Amino acid sequence: MYEEKADNTGAIWYRIGKNEWLCSYDTNKPKGSNIPQEVKDELQKAKEAKARSGWKKVNGKYHYYDTEGKMVRVALVGNYLIDRNGNRHHFTVKKTGNQVADAKRVAKVIAKWSTGRTQLERVDMTAYYVSLFSARGRYTMKGPYFSKAYGIFVAKEYSCAGSTDALRMVLPMMHIKAKHVNKNDYTHQWCKLKMDGKVGYADGQTGFANYGSYFTKKNKFIPTPESSIKAKKWNGEL
Repeated sequence: MYEEKADNTGAIWYRIGKNEWLCSYDTNKPKGSNIPQEVKDELQKAKEAKARSGWKKVNGKYHYYDTEGKMVRVALVGNYLIDRNGNRHHFTVKKTGNQVADAKRVAKVIAKWSTGRTQLERVDMTAYYVSLFSARGRYTMKGPYFSKAYGIFVAKEYSCAGSTDALRMVLPMMHIKAKHVNKNDYTHQWCKLKMDGKVGYADGQTGFANYGSYFTKKNKFIPTPESSIKAKKWNGEL
């Protein structure tokens, strides 16, 4: 019998693993002490999904698989950065008191594994990685590190200013120069740069890059580029 407990909403929670619970509201609100068959089916599905997911060693290398058994690529899992081929690379998050050095320790790993055939592909990958680090943190415009790369990579505080500062820390390591647009202004911030000989932009908060202009008076809405890693993730292509 799986352990169960009720909460003040009337839902019943079934334990399916260590610190993992399944809510009865997701299984047609079953009541009573016996688990209905549909709940048992859901529990079995959850158990099978868990068995498919996680780190698995294949041909001497560790890869991470999602609940559908698909190898994950271009992602962050714990203290590992996953590259285009699904290989993992460890990064160390450490607070030594030297904030620049602590941030650069992570930035170097991103720079090394942001790969691609063109500069755009590499920068787009970098922007996506920075956005994943941003998503791990707390959005704030008041924290002590919100506008710094240290906030993104170590302190887990972020804003568009911090995401842009993080990008500008990584890109020079890839021999790419970038300008911080709207720095110190109370408006959205991003990087303006040249990629493959063309003017473009990179946004570490939204997580993509492309050729052309970004936000302008005429260009107030920017769709996610179809060629970006972010779009390919959404479409299931990556």
